[in-house]
Amino acid sequence: MPQDDTIVEINELAFIDQSSHTIVMQVDRVGITFYVEEFLDFFKNVEEIKDFLFSNPHYIVGRLMGEAEEKEIIVPKPEDDEYT
Repeated sequence: MPQDDTIVEINELAFIDQSSHTIVMQVDRVGITFYVEEFLDFFKNVEEIKDFLFSNPHYIVGRLMGEAEEKEIIVPKPEDDEYT
């Protein structure tokens, strides 16, 4: 593999170091580093968390309106008395 492109930006929150075969993700102020071989296990765990939150009646999907785009977020379901 060529050494001149060892670190490649995957997206604005993730990079891959192709020489060490590690992925670095930035989540808020926390960086997570793991080997490429570990990625599918990591992804599976994140999918299971998402599925749990989507199916749990204590949480709902909301929309956050930003300057450039609309973004889905998961939030605790408000109590009935919080609507009035």
